[in-house]
Amino acid sequence: MADPVSAIGLSLAVLTTFKEAYLLSKYMWRTIQSAKHHKSERFLLETEYRHELLYLCSLGRLHQKHAIFFADEVLQKAWLEHMRDVFECLSSEVFGQYAKLAAKEDPDYQEYSPFLNRAAAQSWTIDFSLAIEDDLVVAREKPLPDESSWDS
Repeated sequence: MADPVSAIGLSLAVLTTFKEAYLLSKYMWRTIQSAKHHKSERFLLETEYRHELLYLCSLGRLHQKHAIFFADEVLQKAWLEHMRDVFECLSSEVFGQYAKLAAKEDPDYQEYSPFLNRAAAQSWTIDFSLAIEDDLVVAREKPLPDESSWDS
């Protein structure tokens, strides 16, 4: 049987790194939406970060509903360790440079980031909305850009 103390610590670490990755992903999505990139760059960035944000939102909702992902303890631990590693990588290596900007500019990040607020780091709940924003849904309703118009 797994050590309950280490299982609890691992679960909290996953939830903490999830919160950070989600908040930074959401900040990046909003930033990309307002950026003045060339159409081709913007389309590729929007697609990539839309995927990240939808994935994280789905995973967060799954956690809110069930709190565990697998009944099998060994599989649960293996997945939790993997998710913690992925979220840590996203938070530090992928979004790391944007965390400073988000800390200055994004009210959601300022309020809910577990790396900025001790209470958020110790919370077992996701205290921010995981609602799908309209621009995430509308993004797929738009036609794919014609390559010939990307740089115009």
